[in-house]
Amino acid sequence: MDKQHIRNRIKEERSHLSPEFVSEKSQQVYERLIALPQLEQADCVLTYADFSNEIQTGAVTGWLLYHGKKVCLPVIEDHTMYAVRYAGAPLSQGSFGIEEPHFDRQEVVNPAVISVVLCPGVAFSREKARIGFGKGYYDRFLAQAPQAFKIGLAYDFQVLASVESGPHDIPMNMIVTPEFVLS
Repeated sequence: MDKQHIRNRIKEERSHLSPEFVSEKSQQVYERLIALPQLEQADCVLTYADFSNEIQTGAVTGWLLYHGKKVCLPVIEDHTMYAVRYAGAPLSQGSFGIEEPHFDRQEVVNPAVISVVLCPGVAFSREKARIGFGKGYYDRFLAQAPQAFKIGLAYDFQVLASVESGPHDIPMNMIVTPEFVLS
């Protein structure tokens, strides 16, 4: 299956998830995440504001802030993804309808200092390849943060045996789902 076919199929399946299912499965992913030594030892974490029935990240963002981690959220500005420092202030709708912190160049964090990146995705493979929405924002950002430990967050049905992967696609170090951790 090509990437676009996989995107369409998984996005369609995800669009039919109930709020109860999303909440329950996100809680299970949260419990797996906070048990990871990579998250416990991280100084700076880029997470994301979930949308469109993605694995919810509010609980893990709160956990990170509570434990004194430097937390960043992605902001798209001028066709570039930036990691912007987040301390709990209200978010507003940004690019593609995704909630973002206010873009302030003073709060942009150098990708080289990010310890862990929690990555959304449409689909992942058992080899830890990631298919996003097709714009390349995460792949271009992750190329600037080769030292960051990359964790894909997904429902079990989003992890496929294999997916098409190109030379510009950045693989994950780990995938966390409600049922398993793939490392």
